Amino acid sequence: VSGGVVSSTLLFVLHLRHRWVPVRTDLIPLHVGAGPVPDALIQAAAKVGVEVRVIPPVDGVELPERLLDAAQELGLDAVALGDVIEDRAAAVLGGLVFDGALAPLPDVLDAAGRPTLVRPFAMLPEDAVLRAAADNGIEGHPPTRGRDRDWMERLLASAPGDRHDLLTNLVKAPGRIRRDYLV
Repeated sequence: VSGGVVSSTLLFVLHLRHRWVPVRTDLIPLHVGAGPVPDALIQAAAKVGVEVRVIPPVDGVELPERLLDAAQELGLDAVALGDVIEDRAAAVLGGLVFDGALAPLPDVLDAAGRPTLVRPFAMLPEDAVLRAAADNGIEGHPPTRGRDRDWMERLLASAPGDRHDLLTNLVKAPGRIRRDYLV
């Protein structure tokens, strides 16, 4: 949980899940970071009655990998990330545009002997998650915008078709990426 509005909403949704799913689980919010925990994260955790565990970052280790390592050390079964479809599409397109590699991210990553990495919001548009956050009084810093996604939006605007379909193709159908975007 970064303290951003999307990850805080994921924490809230997972907490609500306990009300109607008969399987009991422990919900342990993990925050990878140095320095103080963001106020928005403290408020979100208090709202659902859990305590945030702070995981120090490790130089050269990417966030999902660090979370999986920490979860494994804590004996957890799964790690949920708050990636929305725009985040996943930007990761795929960014790799393609900047690194020349096509590497779609799976919705669920199950590595032998490691906690499972899941992305419950993987196919949801960011604006839907932001509306849910607003409806439930969840605050936090806004998702990354501006120039970090401007290049992706320019590419999407130049491609024919519905925006959500284009995003879905980016994260679900690499063959279509080659056909639709590499011409």
